Amino acid sequence: MIITPLNTILRGAAQAGFTEEYQAVLDAWTIKPDASVKNAQNTMVKTLVDNGIWSKLDLLYIYAGHTNDNGESLINWINPATFQATLYNSPAFVSLEGFTGNGTSAKIGHNWIPNTDGVNYQQDSASLFVYSRTNNTENVYDVSAWGAPYSLMRLRTTGDQTVMYLNQNGSTTTAGQTNSSGFYVSTRNDGVTLKVYRNSIEIDSEADASTGMSANELFSLGDSSHGTWSTKQLSCLGAGAGLSPAEVTILTNAIEAYMDSNGKGVFF
Repeated sequence: MIITPLNTILRGAAQAGFTEEYQAVLDAWTIKPDASVKNAQNTMVKTLVDNGIWSKLDLLYIYAGHTNDNGESLINWINPATFQATLYNSPAFVSLEGFTGNGTSAKIGHNWIPNTDGVNYQQDSASLFVYSRTNNTENVYDVSAWGAPYSLMRLRTTGDQTVMYLNQNGSTTTAGQTNSSGFYVSTRNDGVTLKVYRNSIEIDSEADASTGMSANELFSLGDSSHGTWSTKQLSCLGAGAGLSPAEVTILTNAIEAYMDSNGKGVFF
């Protein structure tokens, strides 16, 4: 008779409580997080799955992972077999916080091009979101799929503006933005209006018509050709279909709850 060790039984029982979606992420990692991090991450994923948000996303990168020794913080959680991110010029990694740019050359490529790789992300139904732990002013694109039509995120300029493009040629600009930290979402649910949220609060809504989708790779902390480099620390990035205000709130709260579970959240 084969006797199964008790620790193996307990480990199997614990993993049985994980969602299928989070288990796929866990299986993709060489180094696994501790139990508390696993539970917080699974809760985040379950919230997104249960509220229909997970199925609307093409990309979800949790840069604020437990380690990046084997690229653990660069996988695409929506499908760990696709669009693993690539580091260029060594953005600095801090466990459970994310990656920080150097302002001159460091960036992250996502090997994902909106107009060829978008599935849920489409011209008139699209969203981009990013979590920044840093409050600074710089005229750079923190997220960028360059080349008209653009999809760009500039969180806080030296003139205290948030500037967003999402499948469009002209920008949506929010004046009076004095804090670049927090969770930013740009989203459109039609070909006319772009909405911008920070920490689940709508900070702008403008009639900016969509004109197509970029044919260039999506980057964070920099871009493919424009030559701007962010110095922010980014903890999360994602893309998918357009989100309703309620979905933006659920997404925001789920990501922040994970960050707070590690003592790394910057709001609430």
